[in-house]
Amino acid sequence: MLLLVTSVGAGTPATESLRVVLERLSAGGVHLIYSSRQVDGLRVPQADWSSGPADVTQLQAMLAPLGYELRLLPPATWYLVRRRRPDEADAGNARSPATRTLPSVVDAMEEILVTSPRQRVVQDGLYAVSRLDHAALTAYPALGGDVMRAINQLPGQTAVGIGARQYTRGGNHDEVLYRLDGMPLVEPFHLRDFEALFSTVNPAVVDSVDVYPSGFPVSLGSRLAGVVDVTLTTPTDGWEGEAALDMITAGLTTGGRQGDWTWQASARRSTVDLLLDQAGQDYGHPTFNDALGRVTWTGERHALVFGVLSTNDEITLEDHRVGEEAAADFHVLNAWLNWHVDLTPTVALRTRGGVTVVENNRQGELDRPFDAIASLDEERRFDVWSLSTLLTVAGASPWLLKAGLDWQHQQGDFTVDMRASYGPLSFPFRTGVERAWQADIHRAGEIAAAHVAIGRLVDQGLDVEFGVRVDMQDIDPVHDTVVSPRLQINYHPGDRWALNLHAGRYAQFQDLYDIQIDDGLFELAPVQRLDHLNLTLELSPSPHVRADVTAYCRIADSPRPRFQNAYNSLVLLPELHADRVLIAPSRARACGVSAGVRLRIDERLRLDAHVTQARTLEQVDGRWQPRPWDARSQVHLGVQWQSGAWDLSLGGNWHSGFPTTTLQVPGPPPRLDRQRLPDAFTLDLHVARTWDFTQGSVELYLDVMNLTNRRNVAGTLYSLKDDIVVADERHLLPLIPSLGLRLTW
Repeated sequence: MLLLVTSVGAGTPATESLRVVLERLSAGGVHLIYSSRQVDGLRVPQADWSSGPADVTQLQAMLAPLGYELRLLPPATWYLVRRRRPDEADAGNARSPATRTLPSVVDAMEEILVTSPRQRVVQDGLYAVSRLDHAALTAYPALGGDVMRAINQLPGQTAVGIGARQYTRGGNHDEVLYRLDGMPLVEPFHLRDFEALFSTVNPAVVDSVDVYPSGFPVSLGSRLAGVVDVTLTTPTDGWEGEAALDMITAGLTTGGRQGDWTWQASARRSTVDLLLDQAGQDYGHPTFNDALGRVTWTGERHALVFGVLSTNDEITLEDHRVGEEAAADFHVLNAWLNWHVDLTPTVALRTRGGVTVVENNRQGELDRPFDAIASLDEERRFDVWSLSTLLTVAGASPWLLKAGLDWQHQQGDFTVDMRASYGPLSFPFRTGVERAWQADIHRAGEIAAAHVAIGRLVDQGLDVEFGVRVDMQDIDPVHDTVVSPRLQINYHPGDRWALNLHAGRYAQFQDLYDIQIDDGLFELAPVQRLDHLNLTLELSPSPHVRADVTAYCRIADSPRPRFQNAYNSLVLLPELHADRVLIAPSRARACGVSAGVRLRIDERLRLDAHVTQARTLEQVDGRWQPRPWDARSQVHLGVQWQSGAWDLSLGGNWHSGFPTTTLQVPGPPPRLDRQRLPDAFTLDLHVARTWDFTQGSVELYLDVMNLTNRRNVAGTLYSLKDDIVVADERHLLPLIPSLGLRLTW
């Protein structure tokens, strides 16, 4: 497997990009496996390539001076492994490609990019994912360049409201697992309590994001909807960095390499509060910041990674139209230590230990007699200690074995004081006009899992993996164990098409930090179970055209109870409003079909488009009804044009209206989500101009969200004026421009 470190070759006129060479050989029928982000930047001597057995010999000769060699993975796939350490003289030569110790073939099989025969991104050898690299993330039109907002434009993702959270293929936002450097994160969003507007991951340190919309290996856990796996950049030079400033954040990132050591650090602070102060707007004072540090040591057979991510939100907000005032502090510290060791050339062990500490305080008042007069004061503190290990065994045979253990100790302390006196808007959602509770709760316990997967690369283009995961929770009052089998089958008879089938069961326990004490639920919910079936047909009629069609169905027999606001969710304190309703479905299902195509017109122009038709339903009191994030139809069209120093991207997103509830009257039981909001459309723009200098570059960029300033309706605010009920529409984000400057060195 070609696992190489990006470097810059200088002063060699007769060279060409190694990645271009690999793509050319792959298109000619040579099956190569490598990591794209580590190949980018490497150059090799120019040669005549005929796409045949002789090419492997040529490539062997080019790689030998660097200490690498090609090996055969039966029946006809080539990968690269380390043969010896580069000579010290070469390592010290400033004009020689920078190198470092490479992982073994086992590590390489854990994260690969297959360029032939399937022409698609593959994770863990079998599982298809959507990958956005650093270049794609910075080119996508997204408010503040936010990573999570960028991936919301991928197939299977639905954005509800104005935030950055993901609703993946009919699943709720709390059914997505977020990982950074292998470390599970607790809701990695700034302004978490107020629509989760931005992610806590600085895009400057993100190398790539892998998004599993469904069907992922047992080693990645058992969340019901999907996985968002963020990989950090690795510095490749002695010292490098980036400074960026726009209308959302200001940040500084730096890093470097010294021998076997690499380090990086980043810090960001919001600028939204400064802009509001300058504009004289009385919306409150939202501020947030995040900081990341990471140190890596790589030896001959071992690698150690220590990382820390700290995020802080301190917010005071007011909405005079609704009569709300709210304040919140949210502080999270994540720390992790990863240890990778090659026990033998065919056996590798990966171990990760981590701790997450969360402190969350929230207070607020609602003064709106027609709705409610209410107050909320809550404090949460919880700690999560985690340990995971994964053993991978591979070799020259087509078999691959992966087995691992996951363990978490969770403990939390929660206090809440909530009081509400409801007005006429509460009918018919509740029988009483007064509601109040106080609680002081401590919970602690363990969540653990064991998993094993056996994969085989079969001749004639057939790959199969069978995995099973056993999850256990021991936190009062839930003491349960669930077995989840999964099957992945890939059939790829040639370069032009491939068929992928995934079937499996997923089980998700509720974490302590998800207890809904602010809504009056003080106990953990039972485990959720979901059965998933996914079938994907991939087509590659030419190197410039890729298409896929996916059909999926997800059926849950034990959805978790949740609360929702029937009329309008765009409020600061949704728990206090009279339209807050408990939904306890007995079953849920999400089925749909999506189709996408990606075209590379030439080296400058690329197009991508995808269409999704799906239904997301739940059964409540014996009646099937749409879930609040049910968008039956979705269309995305993206255009990217690059020419020299200019970069232009347009992203258009349309979806049919989400379900909504019209004003209810006293008497019969409420009929929720019986109507539809108007269809929503946004057109987003990204324009950038770069100036390169000897020691770095300067980039000036402009992001414009909702370029047409379309008033997309998000809900209805009901008010009483002169004894008449008046309905006012609440809207999603208006036209928002963000001008930014980025300096790199």
